Amino acid sequence: MAGGRRPEEPVAVISKAMTAEQRVVVSTLAEVATVAAGIEAPSIVVIGEVVRFRAALDWVGALCDHRATLT
Repeated sequence: MAGGRRPEEPVAVISKAMTAEQRVVVSTLAEVATVAAGIEAPSIVVIGEVVRFRAALDWVGALCDHRATLT
């Protein structure tokens, strides 16, 4: 935010991506540190409007016969 990003900008943190243990936490830039505090490494952080497409792009969940956890 100090660099000019909006506090309400969407953020996704994806832990253990592309595995059956994948976990996804979606929040805002202002709240992500609190919400994703317990997420395990390795993790990927995605910032911006593309996060809003997460549900439509959850093909890993479909392959593993489950949906990624959304917190």
